[in-house]
Order: sequence, then structure tokens, then C-alpha cells
Amino acid sequence: MIGQDIFSNLKHCDLKKNFDKSFSLLEYKLNEYTYQHKLWKDNKCYIVDLNWGRFIALKHFKKDVILFDSKRNKVAVPIELPLPRLLAETIMLLSGLAPNFRIIEEKKYRIYENIPSIFTQNLFSRLGQTPINKTL
Repeated sequence: MIGQDIFSNLKHCDLKKNFDKSFSLLEYKLNEYTYQHKLWKDNKCYIVDLNWGRFIALKHFKKDVILFDSKRNKVAVPIELPLPRLLAETIMLLSGLAPNFRIIEEKKYRIYENIPSIFTQNLFSRLGQTPINKTL
């Protein structure tokens, strides 16, 4: 799994447990159906959307996971690391198509088509990602 080592500390958190407050992404269960995600950075706590929190963690650990084929204008996003909702909608509207799904190097990806390189660079720089050039 792509983020298995990075997100190994993303778990249900008991308020009594100790954890690294210099950088941690935690999931708190508020009730049977409601979860809250908190990012601890430099001993400060921030409430975050889980998908944004994952990309913040990837940026913190300097790990790029987005694939880009500049010749075919295709972008591949790992299924286990979905884009934040509004960014996913934006890239789908730009493409005009729902993403296809494909396995690349034994990992599942969402493949978005017709995505210009300038958009790819601008969008993913907001997530702290430098797209990895790869033929898709």
C-alpha cells in the first residue's frame, strides 16, 4: 500500500493514549457514525478533512504519489488516497469524463484523461505533490 507506513498512525484515538504531537494524523470516533480527523503539527491541533490531511502528511514526509503522462495528458491518482472532494470534482469537470480504473505496478489508480500539464502542475502543487512522469 502506498501510504501504509505514513498513515500507520491514522487510527481510532483514545484521549488517554500518548502519541507524537510533533506530527500525527488521528481519527476520533465521536459516535457510532461520526468521525473527526485531527492533524497534530508542532504540538498544535487542527481539525482537517481526512483527504486533505492525508496529502498534508504526504507533503510532510516528501512523498509524491500522483502519476502524470504528459504525452497523453492523463493523471493517475491512487484509489487509497482520494483527492479532496472539490479538487476531484474540478479535475473530473475539466476532463469531461468520469475516471477509469487501472492497476499500475500492483496498485489501483483512478485515471483522469484530457488534463493539461499546466493544470496538473498548478493543482497538485496545492497538495504539495510533484507529479511523477510515467506512461499511462
